[in-house]
Amino acid sequence: MKKTSRALAVLSAGIVGAGAMLLGACNNGSDVPPGFTGTAISFYATYVNQYSSAAYTELVNTYNETQGVEDNVYVEMTPNAGSVGNLKSILTGVNSRYDVIMVQDDQFKGLAMESGRTGNGVFVNLEDLLTEEAKEELDWEQIPESLLNIWRFNTEKASADSDIGAKYLAGQGADLLAMPFNTSVHMLFYNTKIFGEMGINMVSVAEEDCGTGAYAKLMPHGYAEYAASYGAPFEGAKLSENELGESVYKVFNNRVPLSWEELRCLARAYQTHNNGGYGFMSEWWFSIGWSVGDDCIGWNAERKAYDFTIGDKDANYLALNDITVNGTQYEAGEVLDYEDMKYLHANNSAYQQLSADLYELPSMYDAFLEFNRLGIPEGKVAATDAGPNNDQTVEGYGVAKPTTQERTKEFTSGESPMLIETSQDVNLFNGTAVAGNFNVAPCPQYREFEGSTTRTVNGKEYLTLIDGSSIQFYLSYAYNTIRVNCDHQWAGNDANFGDTSKDNIGSFICPATLPSENLENGTGSVIGLSYKDGTFTVYVDGAQVFTATMEQLPFGLRPVSMGTGWTVGIASWDSHQANFSDYYVVFGEYNEPAAE
Repeated sequence: MKKTSRALAVLSAGIVGAGAMLLGACNNGSDVPPGFTGTAISFYATYVNQYSSAAYTELVNTYNETQGVEDNVYVEMTPNAGSVGNLKSILTGVNSRYDVIMVQDDQFKGLAMESGRTGNGVFVNLEDLLTEEAKEELDWEQIPESLLNIWRFNTEKASADSDIGAKYLAGQGADLLAMPFNTSVHMLFYNTKIFGEMGINMVSVAEEDCGTGAYAKLMPHGYAEYAASYGAPFEGAKLSENELGESVYKVFNNRVPLSWEELRCLARAYQTHNNGGYGFMSEWWFSIGWSVGDDCIGWNAERKAYDFTIGDKDANYLALNDITVNGTQYEAGEVLDYEDMKYLHANNSAYQQLSADLYELPSMYDAFLEFNRLGIPEGKVAATDAGPNNDQTVEGYGVAKPTTQERTKEFTSGESPMLIETSQDVNLFNGTAVAGNFNVAPCPQYREFEGSTTRTVNGKEYLTLIDGSSIQFYLSYAYNTIRVNCDHQWAGNDANFGDTSKDNIGSFICPATLPSENLENGTGSVIGLSYKDGTFTVYVDGAQVFTATMEQLPFGLRPVSMGTGWTVGIASWDSHQANFSDYYVVFGEYNEPAAE
């Protein structure tokens, strides 16, 4: 192994993964075997606690006894139970006994800007050392590029006339100064005992396996409620009552992330079950933001500066197909980075070329507002500038504790059923009162489903039941407009009838009218609705006036069942408020007009 200067090769820790590039050494430490004449590496390992100590020791010993013999390198480890607060003095002082050291990501960039003892920085630039042979040894393709980008940093500022101005370049395109070392991921911890007491059936089924085999009736939801009429979604599922007193199968699947709606409805269900206890605890909003595209800091190429993104109201985008945006390649299903999202919003021509391959997601503002509403009490205003026109007032959900104090204690003591923390806490929780009564699931994320996933009853939000029944479609007529109605649900008063922004959507106003004289002179009209091969067609007196696919109508997730067709006969009209009882629905055959 080639000796290097006393700049340090860094093994990064924190929330990232692992590497094995150990570089440089000068002095043999006290633990180096007598007579050893090779290169000695002094390794300062952090967060080596009672749970990880054995693994670190095994890692170092295995290297020293195998690959280290071949390399003529010996690693001497100095463990530390936590992080190191005096890293700057360790790295820039005249003398330092450490050659390799673990740092956290929140320490890295500040240290990377230090000139160090030689004036060439405190970290070894790894770019020249990462030969194809080295990458093969490291299984380079298995290391996510996003993790490596955390540890990329140019120690010299760019020129003032560069794309970024006179700033340090970090991330993609910069030099690699460190290797990821261990991973600490955020996850949703849940109390299995509490869920059991709530009558929740807990399963662990991968999303791609939902709807198949023994789980043919299981839908891909993190949490869902199935109507008793639907039948057990899998063998052994038990019925219980939900908040509305309905007999349902409650199912929590720890292999599928909760949607935003599922998280808040499940958390509030616990409040009902526990007379007001908080159903969710978290300090971390990151997963909610990540699920729509970015972190709290993002590069804005138009401004040549980093943006604090949580107030950004520009929509994020999901790639529907493999595309290239602003020089970045995305595979289908990936969410665009903040920089590329901003590029599309600033360059309409580029957006128009790609719009068919993009799906719009909520903004970072929407994501952060959703997180904050969890902890804002019901009845208190969370924002007055929400919605597409920035004029909507929204209130809190009141399902999470409005402070992060003692959030972990609330979970470990059994006072709250859900908590977002890192994987490092698994061992910690095993030493508390919740030991044996918790499990983990993916963090909640933004997810969309066909149809409405929630319903409003007496001003409160509840999950829409999965009942497996067919959607019952009806026709009605009001204020000289044709309405297609789902399951006789009314979307509020007549002024709101068919408004897809309202709760409890059950109607759709067709963009067609009836000749008023047909009603005024008593002639009457016959409106027909047919459904074939996924397409609805509306006829007036035998003439086709409107067509739409199932996906274009704001209705539910269930299969369509309406026979050949239905008709509505309208014999007269006056100006009174529309009501379903004013019209009759004829069940039976409806013959579509012959094609011309």
